[in-house]
Amino acid sequence: MQFPFFHNQKPRRYYHRPIYWDPEKEEISEAVAEAKKKNEKDNNYQPTLKRGSFRRAKFDNQDVDRSEHVRKERRAANIRFLLIIIVLFALAFLLYHTSSDYLNL
Repeated sequence: MQFPFFHNQKPRRYYHRPIYWDPEKEEISEAVAEAKKKNEKDNNYQPTLKRGSFRRAKFDNQDVDRSEHVRKERRAANIRFLLIIIVLFALAFLLYHTSSDYLNL
C-alpha cells in the first residue's frame, strides 16, 4: 500500500522536435565554423572587442603618457560635473524664492 504523502511525482519532460529546417542558416553556420578554424592559426585575430581597446590603440602610436591623459580627462569631467551641480542649485534657489512672489497675489 502506497501513501500519497510520500509519493513524489516526477515532472514531465519537455521534448520539442523542430519542424522547420533552414538550409541557409546551416550553410552560414558551417561557413562561420570554417572561418573560425582558419583564423585559429592567425594569432593576431581578435574575435571580440575588449573594453578600452580603442583607447589603448589611440596611444600605441603616440609617445604620450596614458596616466597623464587620463588624469586630465578625469579632472575636466569633475569640473564639468561640479559646474552642472552649481547651475542646478542656482536654478532651484531662484525658483524657490521667486515662486513665493507669485503665490502672494
